Amino acid sequence: MKDKFAQSAYIAVTESVANTLTFAELNIAAETDKKKAMVIHRIEYLLSGTSIASLVATGDQITAGLSLSDSITTIGLNKIEVFDRFQVSWDVITTTGSWYGSAFPIDKRFNDMPGGGLIVPVKKLYSFIQGSSLAVATSMTARIWYTILTLSPLDYVELIEAMNILT
Repeated sequence: MKDKFAQSAYIAVTESVANTLTFAELNIAAETDKKKAMVIHRIEYLLSGTSIASLVATGDQITAGLSLSDSITTIGLNKIEVFDRFQVSWDVITTTGSWYGSAFPIDKRFNDMPGGGLIVPVKKLYSFIQGSSLAVATSMTARIWYTILTLSPLDYVELIEAMNILT
C-alpha cells in the first residue's frame, strides 16, 4: 500500500560562505536490505528573500537543485549525479522584468514522465546551492513528493548502471 501514495520530504541548504558550493543531506527512510528506487513526482524550490535580493549586477547568479552525491565539485548538466537543478541570474531578472514570471516557489513536476516521475536510487539525497559573484551566502529550501518502489534485482542493477554509480 505504501507504494501507491506519494510521501513528502523537506530539505534546506545554506552556503557555508558566499559563492561556495554547499550541500545538505536528506536521508530517505527505506529498508536497505531491499532494492529500492525513489520516483520523484514533484519538487518545489524556494530561494530566500535575501538570496533573491543579492542578485544586483550582471554576472550575479544562483544555481541550486538536487544531487545523489556531495563529493562533486561542479554542478553542470554533464554530471549524472545532478538530477535536477535551476539557475537564476540578475541578467534574467532584468531582461524579463521578473524571475520565471514571478513563479514562487519554483514548481517542477515530473508526473508526465514515463512511470509517473523521475527515478533515482534510494540512498542519500543532497540539496545544493552555489552563488556566483554575490556578496552574501544564499539559501534554498525544497519540498519533494516521491514514491518508494521495490525493484527486481535486475531492474535495480540497470538503474545503478544508468546513473553511473558502479565503477
